[in-house]
Amino acid sequence: MRTLKCVVFLALLCATAVRSGAADGGKKFDKLLEEASKKTNLTAPGSTAFHLKLAATETRRNDPQYQAEIEMWWAAPDKWRREIKSPAFSQTAVQNG
Repeated sequence: MRTLKCVVFLALLCATAVRSGAADGGKKFDKLLEEASKKTNLTAPGSTAFHLKLAATETRRNDPQYQAEIEMWWAAPDKWRREIKSPAFSQTAVQNG
């Protein structure tokens, strides 16, 4: 019986600690998540410029129709260039201010 009382007491103690820390901890978690999102977002204002080149291929049939090359140059949210090249489709999109 004494063991049961100790288990119940510890369970109530843990539940109370979780409830009291959840309100404050939730706000801290939301703030940390927002900061991490700002730091890891490639396209946010103030982020560094980058160049990305991707080659995509359908590997099951090895059909050239399903191969593409995508290239992206990013300087700022209002200055970027995207090129998509494939045997079936080609597109160049430019945003400059």
